[in-house]
Amino acid sequence: SCFVRTWYDQSGNVRDATQTTNANQPRIVNAGVVEIENSISSIKFIKTQSNNLVASAPITSYPAFINLVSRQELTTGGAFLKLGNISSGIGIGSGTANFDTAGSPLVLLKEFVVWMPTSEVISTSTLSQYSFLVPTSSSTSLVFYNQNSVSISSGATSVPIDPLGTLSIGGYLSNISTNRFSDSKIVEVTLFSSALSTIDRQSLENNQKTYYSIP
Repeated sequence: SCFVRTWYDQSGNVRDATQTTNANQPRIVNAGVVEIENSISSIKFIKTQSNNLVASAPITSYPAFINLVSRQELTTGGAFLKLGNISSGIGIGSGTANFDTAGSPLVLLKEFVVWMPTSEVISTSTLSQYSFLVPTSSSTSLVFYNQNSVSISSGATSVPIDPLGTLSIGGYLSNISTNRFSDSKIVEVTLFSSALSTIDRQSLENNQKTYYSIP
C-alpha cells in the first residue's frame, strides 16, 4: 500500500499539506489498488488512525470561502476540513450535533464559538460537494451541499475567531484531545480569501459536478 506524505498546493502559493508521521498518513493505494471515486483517484482518511494532512494557514482573517469534494465512508462523525488551529477558525464535517458524535447530518463549526448543526443528511454512497462561506466576521454565514443552500439550525450570525495557524484536511485533535478525524475519501479542497459571488460559486461547483460526475 502507498500513503500520502504531501498533497501539493496547485495555486502556486506553496501551501502544501503534509503529514510526516507515517502512522497518520492517509492512503492512496490499498494492496496495489488505487483508491478511486467516480473514476478519479482519491485520498482515504481513516478516523481510528488519526489520518490528516496539514498546511500552514492560507487564510488568517475573514472573508473566507472553503470548499471540498469528498465522500463520507462511515457515519462515525468528524471533520472533513478545518481552517484554523484548535482554538480558532471554521470547519466542515458530520455528526448528530457536532464532530464528536456519530451520525450523517452535515455540521459546521466556528471553533470555540458555536456548533452549527443542520438536518442535511450526507450521502455515504457517492462524492458530495461542500461550500462554507463566512463573508465577514459580523455577517451571516452560508453553507451549500451539492449546490443547494442548507438551513443552519443555529450559529449562522455568530462571530467566528480569525482562522489562525493551520488548514487540516481529514480532521484534527481538539484542544482536549478529542478525536475529530473522519472516515472519508477526499478528492479536492479549494479555499478563497474572498466572499465568492453566487455566480463564481456556482461556476466552481458546476465544474466540480461535471469533472467528478457528482449526481
